[in-house]
Amino acid sequence: MTFEAVIFDLDGTLIDTESIAIASGQAAFAQLGHAVEADLLHQLIGKDIHSGGLILRGLFPNLDMSALDTAWNAEARALQAKGIPLKPGVHELLDTLNARGLPKAIATSSRRSGAANKLAISELDRRFDIVITVDDVTQAKPAAEPYLLAAEKLGASPSR
Repeated sequence: MTFEAVIFDLDGTLIDTESIAIASGQAAFAQLGHAVEADLLHQLIGKDIHSGGLILRGLFPNLDMSALDTAWNAEARALQAKGIPLKPGVHELLDTLNARGLPKAIATSSRRSGAANKLAISELDRRFDIVITVDDVTQAKPAAEPYLLAAEKLGASPSR
């Protein structure tokens, strides 16, 4: 089979943001008077904001989610500003795909502003034709909608 395009996840696949998410989450919870273990925050990795919010509301029903979101985003931006490491082999893989003429997209559970910021900091923003975020779909990953939309925008058949 010949592929027509390649669609990547962003966090944890191209960029190593898990450690930043855990550290910034712990700092944000601490600002609101809650000490949380990294294990709890690992449960949120890869989840869209709505799904993660449901988990947190179940555990902390009286938590000010807006304040948590504000603190967490501020902490994450501060840590990300220091740099976001790439996963090993990312540039080599993208160079190979470019040499083969394959268009590339990202389908992420991140919001558009967060994805754009992470792509700019990691200097991957110029390497992708399309970026689909949770803001672009009605059903976030693991639903197929983000991937199907990315394939459509790339002009590629989802089966290829």
